[in-house]
Amino acid sequence: MTEYEKKNYKSIYEPMRAVMPATIRKDGKNLHKITESVGNWDIYTDGKYMYSVAKPFTGAEDSQYGDIRHIRQMIREGHIKRSELTRLGRKLLRSEGMRI
Repeated sequence: MTEYEKKNYKSIYEPMRAVMPATIRKDGKNLHKITESVGNWDIYTDGKYMYSVAKPFTGAEDSQYGDIRHIRQMIREGHIKRSELTRLGRKLLRSEGMRI
């Protein structure tokens, strides 16, 4: 995060967070949010795979992100903070045996 982003965190990221719903329908699938990050994407799941969904106005694009094992690895490596997990995200990881 740049110094500008740190100083203007609320004015930059809070509007993005407000428009990213907990559940969206994309490509005929219901996707449920499992992370809520300060970056350009939030991570959603359809129950099997994870998808990074770009936040509005960021210029980023959506992509398939991997499965729950990939999320566990990203947390262990520090790329995703535990504090960014939604209630559903914590529940999914606990069901996979991870201590949250």
